[in-house]
Amino acid sequence: MTIVEQSSLELFDADNYIAINEARWRIVEKVVAAFDKIGKPIHSAYDLGCGPGWFSNRLAKLEIDVVGLEGRASVVEAAKDRCPEANFRTFDIDAIGFESLPPARDFCLSLGILYHLENPIRAIRITRALTKTAALIETMTYPAQSAIGRLVSENRNATQGLRDLAFILSPSAIAQILASADFKFTYMFSGDVDHQDFVSTPDRERRRHIFLASDEEIVIDGFDRLDVPEFKREDYWKKCPLRVSLSLAGVGFSATMLFRLWPVRASMWSLLASEHHQQMRPYVRITRA
Repeated sequence: MTIVEQSSLELFDADNYIAINEARWRIVEKVVAAFDKIGKPIHSAYDLGCGPGWFSNRLAKLEIDVVGLEGRASVVEAAKDRCPEANFRTFDIDAIGFESLPPARDFCLSLGILYHLENPIRAIRITRALTKTAALIETMTYPAQSAIGRLVSENRNATQGLRDLAFILSPSAIAQILASADFKFTYMFSGDVDHQDFVSTPDRERRRHIFLASDEEIVIDGFDRLDVPEFKREDYWKKCPLRVSLSLAGVGFSATMLFRLWPVRASMWSLLASEHHQQMRPYVRITRA
């Protein structure tokens, strides 16, 4: 292993990575215990984007047969050294063909991976193909109510994506894709997670969400079942009037005006409103007239 590779691997051991991994693991334990309780114990699992094997090691200690899948060969070698109880293989989820996928296992763990990928929709479908019973997905999300996403630039180190671009989905988009991938039940975690990325503050949106997609109906404290509506195609290109409500906090007055934006699509203005959500809320609210 080169000095550069060793330095990159040390990023996985930084305090901030260990802190969020510990918070994630408490949710994993809760889910594994719940399936055992309903008579559907998890005997085998994939750890997608496993890095140097932090979660694979924890799963192996629960006597689960684990296969860690990781995109970088040097990181796979490090995982083999750190967790000899598990198996590891190089696996590029953005590039692998469905015909080349290994056999499905009881459980798929996808923690901190989806938002590093060029094609998260395809990655969720691959996760479905690899899953017999349930998949637990934790990811950064784009802060929007609608089912949309955002193209972003990836950082360049061993903890990030393999390519220079990634697409981050909103929570609604992820729920729609999980339903489209034919998981029978979709849940989102609304309980407390001991990490700042899972809370919203006055100046920062919540950055991460946790989803459980399952073929078994299950009740787990903190997980809310999602009723995912049928996803219908809209006329995204239609121009229409917009109603803009302005309220100036602390000034003591408000004004509402209706106008027609002749050269601008409503969908574009909705995106702009979401784009500057932190700066604009609660001063500007944009709705269809």
